[in-house]
Amino acid sequence: MRRYLFNFMGLAMVTLGVIGLFLPVFPTTPFLIAAAWSFSRGNPRYAKWLREHAVFGPIIINWEQHRCVAASVKYLAMSMMLLGLGVAWLTLANSWVKLCCVIIVCLGCIVMLKIPNCADCEQKKRH
Repeated sequence: MRRYLFNFMGLAMVTLGVIGLFLPVFPTTPFLIAAAWSFSRGNPRYAKWLREHAVFGPIIINWEQHRCVAASVKYLAMSMMLLGLGVAWLTLANSWVKLCCVIIVCLGCIVMLKIPNCADCEQKKRH
């Protein structure tokens, strides 16, 4: 039963990650990392597929092995969040909703900036 639950969670996370590819304010990377974790407990074959994926595999492997994210991935994520915020700012009328969007994007950017860059992790290991 637990295996099915982990598989369901993994599929839900992959689905949310794919949605995040098309919605600028919706993240992709955390959902794919969560999917890999879920699949590693539910169906290792799916976890292996995610880790070997040409685009998402390196992101997941970096996180699992080094707890870091490449700077290019971080900057792309923050750029997309800011783009989404800009669209929301121009299209939303309610000032409170705009304020909530600003707070959420600021928190998301703070979290992204606090995660170590993979290059920084590699430099620390060499010294």
